[in-house]
Amino acid sequence: MSKVLVLTVGGSSEPLITSIKRHKPDYVIFLCSADRVTPVKIPGSHHTVDGDGLPCREWNKEPQPSIVVRAGLKPGEYEKILISNIDSLADCYTSSIQAFARAREKYSDPDILVDYTGGTKTMSAGLIAASLDDSAVQIFLVSGERNDLVKVRNGTQRVLKSNWNPLLWQRRLSVIKRLFSQFNYNECLEVIDQTSPDIVAGSAEDQIIQVYQSLCLAFSAWDQFDHDGAMRYLEVYSGYLTNEKVFLGEIIKNKRDYLQNKEARLRLHLVYDIMRNAERRLLQNKFDDAVGRTYRALEMLAQICLFFNRVSINTSCVNIEQLPQELHDKYRKLEMVMNAENPSSEENSGLKLGLFRSYELLADLKHPLGKLIMDRKNKLTNLIRLRNESIFAHGLNPIDPGKAREFWEFVVDIIQEFEELEKIKHNFTRSPQFPRELPEKMIKSIEQSS
Repeated sequence: MSKVLVLTVGGSSEPLITSIKRHKPDYVIFLCSADRVTPVKIPGSHHTVDGDGLPCREWNKEPQPSIVVRAGLKPGEYEKILISNIDSLADCYTSSIQAFARAREKYSDPDILVDYTGGTKTMSAGLIAASLDDSAVQIFLVSGERNDLVKVRNGTQRVLKSNWNPLLWQRRLSVIKRLFSQFNYNECLEVIDQTSPDIVAGSAEDQIIQVYQSLCLAFSAWDQFDHDGAMRYLEVYSGYLTNEKVFLGEIIKNKRDYLQNKEARLRLHLVYDIMRNAERRLLQNKFDDAVGRTYRALEMLAQICLFFNRVSINTSCVNIEQLPQELHDKYRKLEMVMNAENPSSEENSGLKLGLFRSYELLADLKHPLGKLIMDRKNKLTNLIRLRNESIFAHGLNPIDPGKAREFWEFVVDIIQEFEELEKIKHNFTRSPQFPRELPEKMIKSIEQSS
């Protein structure tokens, strides 16, 4: 693997030469100060790198040749990046990032080493900050015996590797916590993968990473409606996430009963699940996704109520003969109209009902949910238009954030009113949203076991 050394250059050249000779890099990138013109002309540190003659003029020492001459570097084995404002942390940070990019342009997957011994405090701080943001970089410092509080005694310099893992851990952990709280599980898993190689096996950090990884896998699967997959990861931590495990178990049972046409009492956990999913999309400002999921939840609410009606009705293929006699003519005519509008559909495939027609049928069947919707038909029509005119449905319009939240709240109100009418105990308010941080008792358990 090719080795690239990145150095900050200040007034002292000896530590840099020591670093170059000890590391023996294939390529060196010097971060130097540029010449300052105003208010007075001051030469930048870049002259000491490869200036002619004796450019290294350190305090209380004889002038000496340039750094590259004394380190034995040839043209083509190094380059300089000049920093105009060496007191700007942002400029020093950006230049350091540029140095890493140059190293990777020159070599495929190089081993990047940085040495922050030289340069101003701001230059060193910028290089360290950039290094902490780049997990592939190793940080070094040249140190030795000091005659005083300022200078290292010449000849005693040693190259030391900085133990930056605690700093890296705290930075990475804060990123993991932030992404987890935002439900960004895939990005969180990427940071975990980057952090894991630097973690000591069996340590408290290792246990925390393992918990975050398992929960990210669980909630990512759940977020994509892979409920069985989510349960496999979540089951291990069910003692700490009891409400979530119970809710997930009810969703799995509810789905199984629904798919198997199993006679069971009315349960709305599938609807609650989609609504919590839509809520997460709102919190992430993904309003198109939120509206699509809210629409699906409202549609599923009607489908479940018809399915668990006294006479089970499947909205994808309504058997008109099962309906009350007084509704036969109405729904036969509707079937004829829909078949005429869709002549390519197979004959005798049955009547298919969309969202509005499903609620209209519920109202015709004197179902309380049908009445709730019909009483709010105008408002629902306006909110549905929001979805239909969006770019993800039939239109080209962006979703208005306020309208997206209004639609979600409208459906929540419908659900809760229906729950009261039907006296449903396992209601929406008892269906938990995904946690945005680890439970306190889980953190204490990790601390006690480490």
